[in-house]
Amino acid sequence: RGMNAAARLLGCPVAGGDTVRSPRALCVTVSVLGEAARDAALCRKGARPGDAILLIGDIGASAAGFEALRAWGKQNLGAAARRLAERHLAPRPPLAAGRIAAAAGGATAMMDLSDGLAADLPRLCARSGTGALVRASDLPIHPDTARVCRALGLDPLDTALRGGEDYALLLAADPAQCDALAAAVSAAAAVPVTRIGEITEQGRGIALMSPDGKPLPWPAPAFAHF
Repeated sequence: RGMNAAARLLGCPVAGGDTVRSPRALCVTVSVLGEAARDAALCRKGARPGDAILLIGDIGASAAGFEALRAWGKQNLGAAARRLAERHLAPRPPLAAGRIAAAAGGATAMMDLSDGLAADLPRLCARSGTGALVRASDLPIHPDTARVCRALGLDPLDTALRGGEDYALLLAADPAQCDALAAAVSAAAAVPVTRIGEITEQGRGIALMSPDGKPLPWPAPAFAHF
């Protein structure tokens, strides 16, 4: 029911396949098919040294909501934790924001953040043949996320970087056009767009700068597919 409700919001039909009995657990395999105009699609490859790194949306909310559910249970959540739990249980993909960003001009590469910034920024850079510099103080962490993380004894920065399931978008953009791009997305899709760093030369790797300007180690991804 939840999958069907979410798909209806996006005009995406759910078509069923085989149903067989399992002796141990429910297993669901889903394939999603879509299409894009050849000249409108933005891929992971294309970022260039000097490009701005932008985030559409905020990060860490879904992970914080999951941890709140696991620690306190759905019936025992305060207002902030309930909002985060909803972000985890019923996320809304920013499809409109992605289309607007692609059409606004200036974007050179884009991908979703399903596995978290710690995992996905290196993937974008690997495909583009670049490095990156990210400023921790500029990461978009919602006040609810920071508040609930502290109550759970979690580091909000680590949760934001490694949590995953963010339903946010990561993109690189021409620095001369990134402000106009961000304004167009924010105005049309009502979602925050934040500049978090710059694309660098490949030899510089993926770097993280602390709020006081000191280098921090890039965190290991919390999830790997294989």
